[in-house]
Amino acid sequence: MDDVLPDEFPLSMFYEALSKKLKNVIASTRGITAESAERIAA
Repeated sequence: MDDVLPDEFPLSMFYEALSKKLKNVIASTRGITAESAERIAA
């Protein structure tokens, strides 16, 4: 049931906007692992 009441903000719209904002951030973290983080910290 995807009915949205008049006083509700549809979560699908929220997640769609959020994913657009985070897409580049998530892509920029590709390849970062615990191993690579340890090498940088050492």
